[in-house]
Amino acid sequence: MKIFFLVVVMSGWTISGAAVDTHWQPLNKTATLQQQVNFADKPWRLKTFTAAPAIDWDMDGKVETDIFSKIEDCEKDDLLILRKGGTVIRDTGNKLCEDQDAGKQEAGTWAYDAAAKRLTLTENGRSQAYTVAEASAGKLVLVYKWKTTKGKSHEITAVYIR
Repeated sequence: MKIFFLVVVMSGWTISGAAVDTHWQPLNKTATLQQQVNFADKPWRLKTFTAAPAIDWDMDGKVETDIFSKIEDCEKDDLLILRKGGTVIRDTGNKLCEDQDAGKQEAGTWAYDAAAKRLTLTENGRSQAYTVAEASAGKLVLVYKWKTTKGKSHEITAVYIR
């Protein structure tokens, strides 16, 4: 099962120079926010992937909280790269899954809303929003919350490292 979480590390953007036009307004707010984070063009690897409360991730009749242990080994070394300008790149890593081509390929787009701490990824025609719970130079924590059809709340947490 492919995991479609991304890694994000936020930081401010320093503008240097003698003159700054304080009346300038960006035409595309999302693109500007993408330029203001420092995670772009850096490889990120999934380190932990957990669910709370426990769910039956692999449909084997048993519930679990450690979802990372259920991911195929060939996917555990995959990398995520967010290119400036909003392109998502997936790198298959060294361990290839069956019928998988080696290398990097464009997989979709991303947008970040700093005020809401929301990262939205669009891959395979589907968009998903994640809360950025923590971001640093070497670690990114993304959280996805949802309710089952029976109204039970769940939370998936993905921790990425560099």
